[in-house]
Amino acid sequence: MYQKRLWLVVMLLLLGVGFWLGFVMPEQAWAQWDGVQWRVVAESWAVLWRGWPLALFGGLIGFFGAGLFLALRLEHAQAADFKAHIARLTHERDQAVIAAEQRVQAREQAAQERETRALQAQRDAVQAQQEADAMWDSAEDFQDRTMQALNQANLRARNAIHAAARIKRRIKGKKRLGAGISVP
Repeated sequence: MYQKRLWLVVMLLLLGVGFWLGFVMPEQAWAQWDGVQWRVVAESWAVLWRGWPLALFGGLIGFFGAGLFLALRLEHAQAADFKAHIARLTHERDQAVIAAEQRVQAREQAAQERETRALQAQRDAVQAQQEADAMWDSAEDFQDRTMQALNQANLRARNAIHAAARIKRRIKGKKRLGAGISVP
């Protein structure tokens, strides 16, 4: 960015110098002294053709001076651009680190929430298993009591049937006895 600015300034300076020469050169003249008087030998831009050694010397000095100045400024501009680039990359790195830390934190929080839900589900499952075991034990106890009550009821029913059969036999036996005995 600084290099672009430097090149823009150089181009503007060159355009300014060219514009300035466009105004100055038409008013220039080259004159020679012949020992008595000055005689004009060239005017305007023709002065450059007449005084080419001087123009070449001035151009070379200006070119090398400007080149040296431009090289130094370009070096500083490149260093400034490099620093700006490093700062931008550092900022991007920092932003990427922050974003990565946020993503890691979000994933850790989501994992923690899943773990908490899993532990709660496990506790609920253990509790449900315990309740089911308790209900199973209660059902087995109820079945045992029912079987005992059924066995007792069957025993009573058998006892009642046998008692009824005995009573029936006694009654039949008494009827037989009573049928065989005559009363006068």
